[in-house]
Amino acid sequence: MHQFPRFFIPLLIFGVGGALAASEPMKIDFEPNAQGAAQTPAATATGTQKFWTQGRIEAVQDSALRASGKHALVADGGATIVFDAPMMNVRFFFVHGNGIAPGEARAYNADGRQIGLIRSRKATSFGDLRNFVSFSTVAPISMIEFSGGVVDTLQAEPFQIDYPLIQGQWVAADAALAGNRQGLTFDYIASSSTLFAAWYTYTSEPTGVAFEEVGALDNRWMTAQLLIGEADRNTASGPLFSSSGGAFAQANTGMQQTIESGTMSVNFLDCDRAVVNYSVAGTELAGAFEIMPLEKRVNPALFECDPAASRPSVFTPDISQTDADINMLVRAARDQNRVAIQFHWRSNKNYAGILHDLRHLGSNGEWTAPPAAISPDSAGRVNEDRVALIFQTETEDRILSAQTRSFGCFMACHEDMVGMPENTGASSHYIIDPFVEPGTYQADMWHWRGGRSGPMGFAEDTWVSAELREDPNSEGRQRDANSVGPDGNRLRLRENQSFATEYQVVVNGESRSLKLPAWVYDPALNSGFYFLNDGTRLIDESQIGNLWAFNSIERMEAGELQHALITLGPRANAIRVDDLEQDALNEVARQALAGGIVTRPFLNDDFTGDSDQHHVRSLRSFDNGFWTVTLIRDLTTGSSVDIDLSEIGQREYTFGVAVHDSNNGGRSHQVSVPLTLGGDIVPVLVDDVEQIDWLSMPAFSTVLFKPGDMSFEWLQDKDNGHAIPIEARCSTCHGQGGVATRAPVNIQD
Repeated sequence: MHQFPRFFIPLLIFGVGGALAASEPMKIDFEPNAQGAAQTPAATATGTQKFWTQGRIEAVQDSALRASGKHALVADGGATIVFDAPMMNVRFFFVHGNGIAPGEARAYNADGRQIGLIRSRKATSFGDLRNFVSFSTVAPISMIEFSGGVVDTLQAEPFQIDYPLIQGQWVAADAALAGNRQGLTFDYIASSSTLFAAWYTYTSEPTGVAFEEVGALDNRWMTAQLLIGEADRNTASGPLFSSSGGAFAQANTGMQQTIESGTMSVNFLDCDRAVVNYSVAGTELAGAFEIMPLEKRVNPALFECDPAASRPSVFTPDISQTDADINMLVRAARDQNRVAIQFHWRSNKNYAGILHDLRHLGSNGEWTAPPAAISPDSAGRVNEDRVALIFQTETEDRILSAQTRSFGCFMACHEDMVGMPENTGASSHYIIDPFVEPGTYQADMWHWRGGRSGPMGFAEDTWVSAELREDPNSEGRQRDANSVGPDGNRLRLRENQSFATEYQVVVNGESRSLKLPAWVYDPALNSGFYFLNDGTRLIDESQIGNLWAFNSIERMEAGELQHALITLGPRANAIRVDDLEQDALNEVARQALAGGIVTRPFLNDDFTGDSDQHHVRSLRSFDNGFWTVTLIRDLTTGSSVDIDLSEIGQREYTFGVAVHDSNNGGRSHQVSVPLTLGGDIVPVLVDDVEQIDWLSMPAFSTVLFKPGDMSFEWLQDKDNGHAIPIEARCSTCHGQGGVATRAPVNIQD
């Protein structure tokens, strides 16, 4: 059992001063206070008691190691925080680099039991949201130990007891009291914010005259009506009553009476730990004792504060508006070497699509898609949200015809694509142009995927070629191929894992053969689970909706709530099942049989070797229903299949935008008419594209629409600023989704 000091003192906020009330959220930025107090943990002490030990607060020169201001806590020698009151949802900036070694943060509850572990992230840029981590534990946190790294902007919410969940029997926690000699039964009355308590004791020995004033010698009961505090909801206090005159299992004799006889308060320190204080009027009976739930006393190994049976899926994904138009704001900035393009839009769903292609163990022993019920086309389909850009390239030997140039994303859309009426094979986006040879490079495509590239901070760097319509296997969209891993083999950003390997495991004392995934999550980074969870419990088919319940991307991708399965690189969070010892293998099997869910794709977040696939970096956030995705790339990459943007500021670059926001990659998606970088969207020249205030940048507003929903006359409307000058008709990219598909046409018509 981990030990730490049992005292707590008020937390102080640097730069503000004063004590923080236990019921208020806390935030520490480690900046000097108004008096310029010395920047050491001792500066926060009250007397000789400190809530920080070790570590040092100092001005950090490397801005990538900070989230705000100039100061941070450097924990390269270790540091500890002890809270004055238990905290929940502790979030902080946690990085390493520039000579600061990586570190771990370990969270402990009031009993000194470790309840969470998070590893620091490699520093990237000032205040990068990807470098914030969170402890979202079901139990409140009393202490966090840091073994290294740099900590900044630490925020937390005070723990508040969930009164409906603590109803029932609690007993004395003191191990010296053999058996359940003393306890309380709680009943929460929400309408009056009251906690009713029935307090009992029993013994076979007489205990003195004083007890005769309260009840019988060997069986004593009292009751209390405790009002829940407004400022401190973890404490309930009120009058204590004693009842007398009754006879066991007999009718009311008229002699019964209940009188107020003292006071009681109950202070919940944790979801499974409380302290009772009492005083009986007119006697010397007063004191305090600790209590715990009876279930924890009887079965401590399996006890949960919040049992699964009481936690139904409360989140219902809403996909009713996925076919609606999307109003998008586009901003751009550039510095001497890079360009950044930011896309901001409200999702047509009530959740972020950051999960992709899920699997669970079916009753037949095979891994199949669980019925997520969030796609109108397939019960088990789970697709990520995406943003794609197609840059139309123009070089000396490659001049797009005016017809092709005017169609933006439409130039790579055909009636024989997957899902279209005339599909005969696995054809993807390609370009038909009578002036070029099939197979030649036609367009540069940046493809950001919410679950298969976004978690690593990249967009897939791809390109589109010309193909022959007569070829049923035309595959015009291709990944940039030059990507070599540390072992010298070709490496792709994403692959699909196998579920075919059988393992001999033991579950509930029974030996059996079971197919398991090739990769699962590292439980040290995933709240102790090998599969998807919500921070407190394994998510199975019955509660699958809760996987989408987090309305902030920061919460969902925090250190304890993994969603992408990353096997290689600085953000690795997966472990190979084949490498596990037998005990761990048995636990993977147990969680799989309990309904555990895992993603089919696994990701390679590799910075080593020569990789064209890492040219386009990305940042993302999802807050209150709005996506913000920023794509960053060097103006010139040196790749023959990347558009050269070195003439930004001197010329315009035509591109189209597509957004997948319907949880189905094969479903018709929203697209833009052609836009221009340098015309419609003018990149603002800045010193560093990674350290700018995006809200101060001018925004270009455009509407993305389903092609089959719009008429050719709409596209020709000059009020849009993108009139198409030729006679043509438009059809829907991908025929799925209930969108009325117009007669398929050849885009050359």
